[in-house]
Amino acid sequence: MSTAVRPGTEAGHRRRDRAEILVDSHPIGWQLTENWHPNDVSSRGRLRDGLRSKKVLLIGAGALGSAVAELLARGGVKKLLAVDGDRLEIGNLVRHNLGLDDLHENKASALARRLNLASPHAEVEAIDEAFPPRSEEDRSNVLRCDAILDCTGEDSVLRHLELFPWEDERLFASVSLGFGANRMFCFLHRGESFPLNDYRDAVDPYLGRELELYPEAEVPREGAGCWHPLIPARIDDLWPMAAAAVKVLESTASEPSAKSRLEVFERFEEDGVLASIQRVSPSPA
Repeated sequence: MSTAVRPGTEAGHRRRDRAEILVDSHPIGWQLTENWHPNDVSSRGRLRDGLRSKKVLLIGAGALGSAVAELLARGGVKKLLAVDGDRLEIGNLVRHNLGLDDLHENKASALARRLNLASPHAEVEAIDEAFPPRSEEDRSNVLRCDAILDCTGEDSVLRHLELFPWEDERLFASVSLGFGANRMFCFLHRGESFPLNDYRDAVDPYLGRELELYPEAEVPREGAGCWHPLIPARIDDLWPMAAAAVKVLESTASEPSAKSRLEVFERFEEDGVLASIQRVSPSPA
């Protein structure tokens, strides 16, 4: 009876390896390897686990949103879902982390591609439409997020945040910039829905103060955001504020409970050089 082993079977592969590869005359092809475990990759500068372990919904992949998202991804946040219906235009490049090869692409998808290349452990997804998404699949994906981060500064988005059927408790944060990125407003809340009235009560006094400080600002404004392309804020003004926002999110995500509150930060310069970013009094005066 024949004892031949058919090629293509496991036994056949082992016999071929012994006869052709695992022989003294065959050189060993050594390969260089690295340890890409998350503890080794991100230990140089990762965020606390309270934020890293969350799936973050980013609403608004513009200048501020893209900066915050990059800091989160490089800080070890693995799961992030970016939602934005806009496309990248040439005028966005002075403040955005995307580049020329992303022009006219959807901001959310282009940002997701960039962030997935920032870490081998990143799982960044995108929805290329304004919030709230229309399809049941996208809405279900939104409901799987447990930290909701709005970076649009748009009243319509905040209204949709309040009306969306969240079902369970989660962390809400709305981060926006004042004129020239001189101030940043971080509204934080933990609950089953976004409290729009509480947000307005906290932020509206600052909006009035913004218009008093910058009466020459004639660009249309819905709120405290840098959503309009003519808002005079450079990228070196914006990124320090984004870093401060991430630190607030990190601290709040680690709290067992978080009451509604507004954190206001102000940028101070001396002789044209950034001197500090400080948390300012709750009073808008």
